[in-house]
Amino acid sequence: GGDDDATGTNSSVVVPTVDVEFVRSDDDRLAQVHAPARWHLRPWLHLYVVVCDDNDQYKSEVKAALRAWVHKMTDKGNEWLILYVGGGDDDHDDVPVESKLRAAKSMAAMGSTLHRSVWHKIKSDFRRDRCIKLTIDGSATKHDEQWADVRASFVDSFNYSFSSNVHAYERELKKIEQQRNVPGWNFCKFFIIKEGLSFVYQRAGMIKAALKQYIELETLFAASGGSGGDAASTTATTASRSSGSSGRSEVTAATTTPSVSVILMQDFGGRDEGDIDAPVLGAAAVSQHYRDEIHKTKISELHFRRYLFAQQCLLLLLLQAPDAAARKALHYVRSTVRLMVPLVEVSLPAHYHHCWCYSACMSLVATLTPLLQTTTTTASSGSSNDYLLADLVVVARGAVREILNAIDSNSDMATTAKLLSEKNALRAIFSSEVPRDAADSLFVSLTKHAATLYAHSDRVRIVQHLNVDIAAALLRASNHAAALPLLAAAVAVSRAEGWLLLLRHCLRLLACCQLHLGLRDEYLHTCLQLLALGGGGAGGDGDAEQQGSDSAATQLLALPVADSLTAVATDATARGEVRTAMSAFVVPTVRCVRDSHSYAYGESVELELLLSPVRGGGDDGGGDCSMTFD
Repeated sequence: GGDDDATGTNSSVVVPTVDVEFVRSDDDRLAQVHAPARWHLRPWLHLYVVVCDDNDQYKSEVKAALRAWVHKMTDKGNEWLILYVGGGDDDHDDVPVESKLRAAKSMAAMGSTLHRSVWHKIKSDFRRDRCIKLTIDGSATKHDEQWADVRASFVDSFNYSFSSNVHAYERELKKIEQQRNVPGWNFCKFFIIKEGLSFVYQRAGMIKAALKQYIELETLFAASGGSGGDAASTTATTASRSSGSSGRSEVTAATTTPSVSVILMQDFGGRDEGDIDAPVLGAAAVSQHYRDEIHKTKISELHFRRYLFAQQCLLLLLLQAPDAAARKALHYVRSTVRLMVPLVEVSLPAHYHHCWCYSACMSLVATLTPLLQTTTTTASSGSSNDYLLADLVVVARGAVREILNAIDSNSDMATTAKLLSEKNALRAIFSSEVPRDAADSLFVSLTKHAATLYAHSDRVRIVQHLNVDIAAALLRASNHAAALPLLAAAVAVSRAEGWLLLLRHCLRLLACCQLHLGLRDEYLHTCLQLLALGGGGAGGDGDAEQQGSDSAATQLLALPVADSLTAVATDATARGEVRTAMSAFVVPTVRCVRDSHSYAYGESVELELLLSPVRGGGDDGGGDCSMTFD
């Protein structure tokens, strides 16, 4: 005994329970089960049920039918059992001989004697170890014992059938794999047999072993020249894709052996109805239709990759590992988009990959959300796995950003828009009177969704990044009042955590926001903070961020100020706040400039702080005094 460690039949595995279904021998699902592609549908056990109380009927009818059936099962190599169902306690094997003789003299026992006679004839006519018995009206104890015998016989038959099936698959796979160097070797044919072995493991409840088959197929697909399988692998073979006269995708392998071509997929696909926003997980993604297409080598690479991914995720979910499924999903989306990029505007319409990316991510989020949110929190941090969903939302958000850029550049997206279903949110954008505003609204909605999910997982830094993005979108919409608290909070967190790059970005946006809201003193305070950071203050995100530190002038250039950067302090209290703010920060070169009221924008920008009007000496100074920070 042992755990299912996905090592196949090389280790003993204990499967607590197995679901079984009884079907008639003429069921359509049993047709052609002896073809290699349908071996996984082979019944574990063929059962012949005998209900016969009459010796004559047994001799004249049942015995001949049973014998013909047993010969048929034996010839085909099927596992078989005969189940005799009697109407009473017809065995009496545990009854003393004297009691049996007395019972035989009684007419009351005559019926059960006949039953016993049929049962014993069956055992003598056929293999005793292949015959089992159930009585309908026996005692409860006897009934339980008989059912235990039936279950034990079933288990033995299941084990034998399982082992035989696995060994048959392994022999067939070995034979096919040995032909890989033969020109025209068909990966799809190999896939069908290998997946059949996975189905056998699934039926036996050995989910890890079943998953292993798909992982090996994924690796082999990449090694055979598949355009970037999820399981990256390096081989000594260099492959280049070419299109044969049949339109199939082939790989010519350059090795020390003669050149061989491996038949993979017809083409990449993506042009069928529903491809751009078809469900990535669920029953539709693992439809028998796709397996039939693989068997006929007619499947597109997009459909094949989705089918392979969906089958793996299905098994991961059966293993109660939705987190692993979510990680797999993220890699699947990114790798598929990478494959689409060189095909856009060649065989795929413009921005197809962005629309597919958004649709796939949101489909995955919808499917995985209830599964991830019902799992227990991680033991180490106590946080949830919602960040895995947030990762997918962020990728979808990036696709929407690219669509926004396409709208701004007046790129033609009409062809792609027609491929989207009516329920797709992107379809609503393209049909909107103002697509830019609709796309921006969707971008903000996704950003808020991602921030909420990351917050559930205590991902503080990325939450602040997303909040700043939300604030920037609010600024674009001239909603400065709503952006202000988001930016102020982001500044506080960034300073406390020492995140200098994020802090600089937040301060720029905060200063712009305060200026538009007329918060002059707060604006001045923010500018001073920004200047201090421009001087290369210590701490924060490390040398890389320090190298990216700009001068104070460059920092201020990023502020969209219309006329000047002058902030006027109108009374003594405000002037005191300015002095306090100045003393709180390390400001670089400071020089006094008199009578300077013009400001040049270009190589240097001057920030004039009008500290006080000219009213004599003392704290008020000796005349108009301005300070310029280089």
